Amino acid sequence: MANAKGTMHIEEARKRLRDDIQVLLSVTNGPDSGKKFEIEYLEISLGRGGSGNDYDVEFTDNYISGSAGAHAFINFSGKNIYIQDNESTNGTFVDGKQAHPREIEEIIPGKTVVRLGKKTEFKIDIRKRPKA
Repeated sequence: MANAKGTMHIEEARKRLRDDIQVLLSVTNGPDSGKKFEIEYLEISLGRGGSGNDYDVEFTDNYISGSAGAHAFINFSGKNIYIQDNESTNGTFVDGKQAHPREIEEIIPGKTVVRLGKKTEFKIDIRKRPKA
């Protein structure tokens, strides 16, 4: 939908994931442990909620960056999933190995454990969307 000036809203211009799949980010450790976030877009931002910025996935962990920009970004490309640290203060770790800022690291659905900062860990799962 266009606004009064005829331009698209940013949310509407973002590319969505396919309708037949469901992508869940499941927090397995940290203050948000047990929470699940459904991912809808091909590119998403991760950050600390309540920091004055809006992120696609917001965590409560104080060791996750937020006020100066997103902690990290996740990108879906074909059948692959990638994460990129955004020069965060406390780092992004993929299966225990620290990701270098601005370099992409692959996430294997259901297997790879990602840690943001010191405590928050999550996995990403992809499955066929349940029929309504």
